[in-house]
Amino acid sequence: MFLKQPIVGELWADHLERAVSLVGEKENFLFCGDIDPDSVGSMVSLALFLRLMDKQAAVILPNGLNENLSYLTSILNHNSIRILNTEHEIRDLRNSIEVVIVCDTANAKLIPFFTTLQEEFVQKNVQVIEVDHHFGADSEAVTAGGN
Repeated sequence: MFLKQPIVGELWADHLERAVSLVGEKENFLFCGDIDPDSVGSMVSLALFLRLMDKQAAVILPNGLNENLSYLTSILNHNSIRILNTEHEIRDLRNSIEVVIVCDTANAKLIPFFTTLQEEFVQKNVQVIEVDHHFGADSEAVTAGGN
């Protein structure tokens, strides 16, 4: 287990520059994370930003959203952002996803279908951007090479 540590200084600048480059260079993105309000809000807002740039985005929401967040499903549908509910739907995208973005998730145990994501994307060297604020005891790096 590798505890997440805050990225600071030049390393922060390097990671940020690489993430910005990936967003500019790539066209197809997959969002995943813990299904809680701040994680889902991060996924939806970043996916909407990518759609404004005419890029494709999909969001993993295996059980939909609870009542107080259900309006976000309508926003995703209205903006042609695909919602993935099953492992099969994720596997169907294995040849098109260029970047996986993990939002606000302390560790891989909280990510729905993480084993599938690991097999279909991470182990095949698909780029990973991890956006998070969890550090220390409750955190673990989701991937060894994520930006």
